[in-house]
Amino acid sequence: MSHSRFARSSLLRWLLAGPGAFVLAVLLMAFLPLVLPAGAGGVNHMVLPALLFPLLWAILAIAPVMSLDGRKTGLVYGGLCVAAIIIIGLSIVF
Repeated sequence: MSHSRFARSSLLRWLLAGPGAFVLAVLLMAFLPLVLPAGAGGVNHMVLPALLFPLLWAILAIAPVMSLDGRKTGLVYGGLCVAAIIIIGLSIVF
């Protein structure tokens, strides 16, 4: 592996594991109340994403570091971001 390719791969992994993981975790936290059932008290769908946020962020930060191909991880993160934004946008419009 050449030096510039290694540097690009390291930069991509750093971006996905740092700011990318945080942004995706926030989007998923905003998306989860729309898909989780309300529960008996009517607030479980709001509390559960807030409690799961640190776990989501940790998993999303570790995944790019463990991945062999940062581009595939970037595509998965991008797809999740687009899907979450579309569903959040549709919930606002409708």
